[in-house]
Amino acid sequence: MFRSNTTWQMLPLVRIAVALIGGICIGEYLSIGLLPSVALALSALAVLIAWIAGRRRLVYAQSVMVILLTVLFGLSVMLIYKRTQRKALPDGIVGYEAVVASEPVVRGKVVMVDLLVASDGGEALLVRASILNDSLSEDCMGVQLGDGIIAYSELRLPESRGVAGFDYGLWLVRHGYNAQTFIWRDAWNKVSVNMNYLSLIQRVKLYALKNRKKMTDKLSSSLSDRSSMAVFMAMTLGDKSALTTDLKEEYSIAGASHVLALSGLHMGILYGFLIFFLRGQRRRWFAQFLLLTTIWTYVLLVGMAASILRAALMLTVFTVVRMVGRESHSANTLAFSAIVMLLANPSALFDAGFQMSFMAVLSILLFVPLLNGFMPALVRRYYILRKVWDLLAVSCAAQVFTAPIVAYYFGRFSTYFLLTNLLAIPCVTVVLCLSCVLFMLYWWDGAWGILIDILSVVMRLLNDALSWVASLPFASIEDLHPTVLQVFLLEILLFICWRICRMFTPH
Repeated sequence: MFRSNTTWQMLPLVRIAVALIGGICIGEYLSIGLLPSVALALSALAVLIAWIAGRRRLVYAQSVMVILLTVLFGLSVMLIYKRTQRKALPDGIVGYEAVVASEPVVRGKVVMVDLLVASDGGEALLVRASILNDSLSEDCMGVQLGDGIIAYSELRLPESRGVAGFDYGLWLVRHGYNAQTFIWRDAWNKVSVNMNYLSLIQRVKLYALKNRKKMTDKLSSSLSDRSSMAVFMAMTLGDKSALTTDLKEEYSIAGASHVLALSGLHMGILYGFLIFFLRGQRRRWFAQFLLLTTIWTYVLLVGMAASILRAALMLTVFTVVRMVGRESHSANTLAFSAIVMLLANPSALFDAGFQMSFMAVLSILLFVPLLNGFMPALVRRYYILRKVWDLLAVSCAAQVFTAPIVAYYFGRFSTYFLLTNLLAIPCVTVVLCLSCVLFMLYWWDGAWGILIDILSVVMRLLNDALSWVASLPFASIEDLHPTVLQVFLLEILLFICWRICRMFTPH
């Protein structure tokens, strides 16, 4: 892919994405007091130099200035984002109206919930609230997604609290929270709230989450096995509220945590399922339009989770490029998706899900062709063997760039990831395909019951298989704690290894 300068020139978006990421990283560690106008002034200077270099046909100087311009632009975007996120908060205890923006989750004696709080500036503040629930009263548990409340508490800037090695305040900031608060049990009431202060995106997301809640409620009453129900809702609707700590630990040890988080894997299976049914359409543009409409309808159904938004965006770019008859380079498509996501929310770069999602796709793009070059002739001859090889190649490739990141965030490496994927991917494919039919027949109780019975069997098989893998000796290597610098250097080393292997691999 990157064998020559000519090929590298075919990947302009990759260069832009790398420079943008560099600028965002610099902006993250600079003081918020630095005026973005300084970076913008430097950007203007870089534009002028690039223009002069272009006029004098100094190609390399022009390229350097374009990269520098992109770095400065990323720096400016990050500084502006940090400044807009840091809202002025009132002093002391105040009364305010808010809309419940997430499913309430019980954490010991408090209920954790996201609130969209009306501010004096006419916009909504995203606040992480802890509501005291010491008596587990029905009043506190009566608050639901989409409810309006009036509360009295102190709104504070996000701050860290007692978890060693984890900066909770920084996590809140990077996930878009403007404040956090603690609300006493008797300091709030449900009321009717005018939601005009919510943005269009916030209203759409709230509507999507409400519809997902209706679906999860029906699934909860249909699936009798709690573990099967929890995994199914996480796998298909992105609702992890029913997952127990033991169940998540089993999946993590087995190396199947990606199964529980809606991601490119799930969207890729859905995309393939839809392509299979639409391949006979004579009007190609209509089939592609229907495909994209179905994908984004699913994004709405699962509550517009960031991970599924990334996958949907990449598939949309790929589909649109094909529709207009242009050659699509997968690396450029991946880079364009990253650029769009980072411009919308530059702090997403520091989210573990974002990093693992894009690094997994990049790793697959680089290493799968390399591994396929070693495919034995016997395997090439038989369809089933080729599919098994493809599954193993994708599983191995995805681990290359993501393993250091997993070790950094979770301190673990799952040794049986190949076995896990051989067992899990077929089950996930069946579950997702059947769930598509299940959701389309939501209104038909007879078909719903039959499909639920089939899904229950598949889910039990999946849970039992991964539980067995997690119980095997040396299923995971624990207590891995590389530093950020070590992770970065290891990724560079892996990339160099790929380049060396490409030099000796026939094409």
